[in-house]
Amino acid sequence: MAGTACGQESPTIIARLAAWLKCRRQRRSALADLAYLGAAERDRLARDVGVSGGDLHVLAGKWPDSTGLLTARLAMLGLDAGALARSAPSVMRDLQRVGAVCAGKARCVHDISCAAGTGEVPDYCPSAATFGTVRMESSGDSGNGVN
Repeated sequence: MAGTACGQESPTIIARLAAWLKCRRQRRSALADLAYLGAAERDRLARDVGVSGGDLHVLAGKWPDSTGLLTARLAMLGLDAGALARSAPSVMRDLQRVGAVCAGKARCVHDISCAAGTGEVPDYCPSAATFGTVRMESSGDSGNGVN
C-alpha cells in the first residue's frame, strides 16, 4: 500500500475504485429517483428541504459523499453536526449545499486527513464566514452545536 503525503496508509487502488463505483451507482440511483418524480412533486420536495429545484438536482448528484467533509470540518472546529442541524437547520442546509458544490474539496480532504486543521477555517473555504458566525454564536454554550 502506498502512503499519503501525511504518512498515513491509503486504500489500495482496487478499494478506491470499488468505493468510487459504489458512490457513482448511488448517485445515479438518486438522480434516477428524482427524474422519476413529476415537476410539481420535485418542486415540493425541494421546498420541503429548503433548496431550489436546481440545487436539489445538484445535491442529488453529489450524494452520498457530499456531507462527510462538512461533518469532519465541524468536528475540527469543535462543533457537533447533529446539534447544529437541530438548532439551526437552515444554516446546516446552507453549509451542506455550499459544501456539495465546493471546488476546494481536494484541499479540504488533505487538511482533514492530515489533521492540519488548527481549529481555524482555511481561506479557500466558501463557508468560512458561516463557520465563523456559528462558532461565535455557540461560544456562549447556547446549545447551537458545541460539543
